[in-house]
Amino acid sequence: MWKAIYDKQQSGIPVGTPDNIDALQDLALKFAGSRRYAETVRAIVIENRHARLPFPIDLFLGDFDQRWGWYWEWCGPVWLGATADQLDQEGVPFHLV
Repeated sequence: MWKAIYDKQQSGIPVGTPDNIDALQDLALKFAGSRRYAETVRAIVIENRHARLPFPIDLFLGDFDQRWGWYWEWCGPVWLGATADQLDQEGVPFHLV
């Protein structure tokens, strides 16, 4: 979704909340049902940057697992399992991975 919004911004068109919703709906229609992985379990870990003891990095290393961390005030993916990474490279939105 961010790629679609970024492209629109780069073309000089102002972007607002309705544009985000429209982009999400377009992508949902584009990718709906295109990827199905029956009985797949995944874990998404969002690191607590204030934790005294960090979450162990050797847990949840499956093909669909994700680990998110903090970059200043932004939270984003730090590690993706092989299949999740492949889908991300193909442009599949995270909510559909």
